[in-house]
Amino acid sequence: MNQLKWVPTVIRNFFIGKAVIAGGTLILGAGLTTGYPAYVEWERKRNMANTILRGSCPPVDGHYVERPSIEAQLRPILKPDAPSDQFFLIMGEHGTGKSTIVRKVSTEKDVISGLLYVQLEGNSSLDKQLGQAFHYSPQKETFWGSIRHKLSYVKDSEIAHTEDPLDNVLISLKEQGRILFRRKKRPIVLIIDNYLMNEPKNLRTLQSFAKSAAAEGSVQIVFVSSEGKAPDFLAESGAKSRMWTYEIGDATEEEAKAYLSAMGFDPNLQKKILHLCGGRFVDLDSARLQIMQRKNTFEEFRQSLFAARGVEFGLLRRKEYSEGLVLASVLLKKDYITMQGCIDILPETPIRESILRSHVFATHLFQRNPEDDDYVHVTFQSTAMKRYAEMYFQKNTANLASKGQS
Repeated sequence: MNQLKWVPTVIRNFFIGKAVIAGGTLILGAGLTTGYPAYVEWERKRNMANTILRGSCPPVDGHYVERPSIEAQLRPILKPDAPSDQFFLIMGEHGTGKSTIVRKVSTEKDVISGLLYVQLEGNSSLDKQLGQAFHYSPQKETFWGSIRHKLSYVKDSEIAHTEDPLDNVLISLKEQGRILFRRKKRPIVLIIDNYLMNEPKNLRTLQSFAKSAAAEGSVQIVFVSSEGKAPDFLAESGAKSRMWTYEIGDATEEEAKAYLSAMGFDPNLQKKILHLCGGRFVDLDSARLQIMQRKNTFEEFRQSLFAARGVEFGLLRRKEYSEGLVLASVLLKKDYITMQGCIDILPETPIRESILRSHVFATHLFQRNPEDDDYVHVTFQSTAMKRYAEMYFQKNTANLASKGQS
């Protein structure tokens, strides 16, 4: 019997060991279940925060017209000292160099931190394009994670999963904006270039977000657009009350001369190019490419430029849009006319809108109050287009005169 006294002790130790192992396994499992997802979530947020702190904007490649006055005006927008209750719309006709200027200022060493630049493309979803800018990845929901959110364990988080991926990206961006503000006392600056290149539903979501983020001060949105209808689209969404518009036009004569001189053009050729192209960067750069690199003559460059403008001007030669020729003839005598003056010439709305959406004319905002008569000015789309119109009317006037004599 004495030999069997050790049996209960062995059994007891066995079960105690089992209990210890089971308890340890349970504690380890619970720790892994809650701790590892928490670490993954912390790492996810850290990656986004670090990306935003570094900033994200592609550098400017190739040639550039130095425009110090515009750069100085853009810096307070792209690097705000404090949150603003507005968002911004930077406009400009195609080829004025607005995107280049915005990117140049954005990549400056003292501006880039906290700034995200997104060039929208029509072949990719908006949520992916925005998410890539700040290294966004969807949150992986777990059982314990859902309990933590329900108990508001992460009190400063606004992570609230929705069915819409774009909403989730914007929620994370706004949360990161609060984090940056606590660190640097300024908001995230999100630049969305070519912003009309997306579905209207997504654009309205973006505009609503821009308005709410401006009111909160966590994210400052800067839209960049070549489209003249951009302000109207924003107004339709009810976002215009917090919108500040800024238009980037052509380079000044001094800026254009400095560029042409740096490219090696002699003063006489500079004068000819400036008369033909004005300060439109895309045309000045085309002169550099054709004359300096391809060794074309100035006349060959002029014919090439007019060939492209002639295709665009061709719309006005169609019978249903012939009233546009009246508008063009008026603009040859004036630098601009008001929108009311344009309506007097083109009273039918569908025809007027089609003509103004062409690449022959351009609209410019000059007053912030849309009730002002001079709120919108109408001009030729570019100096090169005006020069083509001059040639067109001179040629046709000469043809009519010769027909009359015969």
